[in-house]
Amino acid sequence: MDENTYRFHLKKLILELSDTKEKLSKEIEKREKAEAIAKKNKLAAPIYQLDVSDIDISISPIKILIVDDSIFNQTIFKEMLKVYKCDIYIANNGLEGVEVFEREKPDLVIMDITMPIMDGFEATRLIKSKCLDKFVPVIVITALSNNETMAKSIDCGADDFMTKPINQYVLKSKIKAMDRIRGLNNKIQNLYNEIRENQELGFNVYQKVIRQNEFQISNIKYFLLSMDMFCGDVVLYAPKPSGGLYAMLGDFTGHGLSAAIGAIPLTDIFYSMASKDVPISDIVFEINRKLNYLLPPHIFLAGCFLELDYKTRTLTSWHGGIPDAVIVGKDGGIKKILKSKQLPLGILDGNNMDKSCETYELDFCDRLYLYSDGVVEIRNLKGDMFGEERLYKYFESKPDSRGYLDIIKNGIEEFKKGAVQNDDITMLEINFDPLNMA
Repeated sequence: MDENTYRFHLKKLILELSDTKEKLSKEIEKREKAEAIAKKNKLAAPIYQLDVSDIDISISPIKILIVDDSIFNQTIFKEMLKVYKCDIYIANNGLEGVEVFEREKPDLVIMDITMPIMDGFEATRLIKSKCLDKFVPVIVITALSNNETMAKSIDCGADDFMTKPINQYVLKSKIKAMDRIRGLNNKIQNLYNEIRENQELGFNVYQKVIRQNEFQISNIKYFLLSMDMFCGDVVLYAPKPSGGLYAMLGDFTGHGLSAAIGAIPLTDIFYSMASKDVPISDIVFEINRKLNYLLPPHIFLAGCFLELDYKTRTLTSWHGGIPDAVIVGKDGGIKKILKSKQLPLGILDGNNMDKSCETYELDFCDRLYLYSDGVVEIRNLKGDMFGEERLYKYFESKPDSRGYLDIIKNGIEEFKKGAVQNDDITMLEINFDPLNMA
C-alpha cells in the first residue's frame, strides 16, 4: 500500500470512529471526482495527506493502556499512536483494564465510559486507588457530553475528559500534556523522597540526642502526639543528686524541624546542669542565654520548669508562656493552679530575663500536670475546641491508681477523631508518691 492510499484509509477510519458518515461520504465523493477529473485529463491522481506542519504533537515513548470494548475503537487508537512508538496495551472492559493496569503498570490510561462487566467510572476509581504516590493520568473518552458525566468522571479520579467525535490532534496534545505533568510529578516525588530520607536521618540523630540521658523514673509519665516527624514539644526530667527531681515541659514556636532544632541545645544544658545539682532558676537562666544567642527572633521556648524536693515536700516552679500547670489532690480535685507569669525563653537577653521562681508545698500523692497549648486548642470535626474547662473536668473526678494521664489521652484522641491535628499535643504527669520516686 503506497503512502497516499494508507493516509486516505487512515483518515476514513478516523471519520468512521467519529460517527461522521456524512463527512466521510463527502470526502469519498470529493476524492472520486478528483480522481475522475485526473483520469479524464490524463493527470496523476491527487495526493491526500494531512497537514500537521503547524502542530507540535510529538509524544515521548510511554506505556499507554487503552480500555474500550470496541475493537474498532481500539484499532483507531492504535493507528493514531503507532507512529509515536508508544507501547500500547489493550483491555476490553473496565475489570480487564484494572487487571492489565496492575500487571503492566502503564504511564497513561485512555478510558471509555460505557462498557460491559465494569464501566469506566468504577475502573478509573480502582486504578487511581492503586496508583499510591505515583501519578498515572487517566483520560476519559465518551459519547456522553453532558456536564453530569464530566463531573462524575472527575469525581472518580479522571485527569482529563474528551467527548466523541475524537480529534486526533487534540487527543495527542492531551496525551503530551498529561505526560509532561506526569514527568513534573515524578520530579516532585523524587525530591520529596530525598527530603524524607534526609528527615529520617536527622530524626534518628535528633532522637538520640534528646533521649540519650533520659532516666527511668516510675512516678513520671507523659504522652506526646506529634503532628510531624519532628516535634516542637519537649519533655525532660532528671533526678537531683541531693535527692529530688528536675522536670520540664517546653513548646517551641511552630512545628516540625524548625521548631525542634532548639531542642538539642536545650537538652544538653538541662542534663548537664541537672547533674551539678544547681537551682532550677540557674538552669532556666542558662537555657535562655543559649537560646537567645542561637535561635532567630521568631523561634522561642514556652515552658514550665520544676524542681521537686522530696524531703521538704516543696515544688519550685518557673513558668513562662505555656498554659497553667495543675496540682491535683490524692482523691481528685484541683488544689492549685500554677499560673504562667514569665515571658518564653529566648526572647530576652540575660540582663533583662527574669529567672525568679515560685515555691509551693505538696502533699504526698499529689499529682502535677503540665501540658502544651495543643491539648486545649485541638478542635474536632465540628470546629469545637477541647478547651480548659473540658480538661479540668477530668481532674474533678476520683483518679484510679494510674492517675488521669491515660484517660485524658484517650479523651483527646476520641474528641479529635477524624479532625486534622494542627499542633503538637503533650502532657506530663508527676506523681508525688514517696513509694515510687526511684
